Amino acid sequence: MRRVDGRCGTTDPERYRDALSRRDRDGFLELFSEQAEQHDPIGEPPRTGRDAIGRWWDRVMPEWDYFHIEAREVYVVGSE
Repeated sequence: MRRVDGRCGTTDPERYRDALSRRDRDGFLELFSEQAEQHDPIGEPPRTGRDAIGRWWDRVMPEWDYFHIEAREVYVVGSE
């Protein structure tokens, strides 16, 4: 997630992973600031703001019967 105005889009990778795994749309979206940018998947234009990220969720998540993320390593890099 990219920092906007000194704030990260999401501050807790475990909460991000858990919300996705539980399919908790509201819990997932509350991790983002109103100005957050989401870059996922690579190659698509970024989505800016919770509403746009919510539309991404609504489009992508129904395609998966099961979704699980396993973080092997987490890197915090500068202002990103």
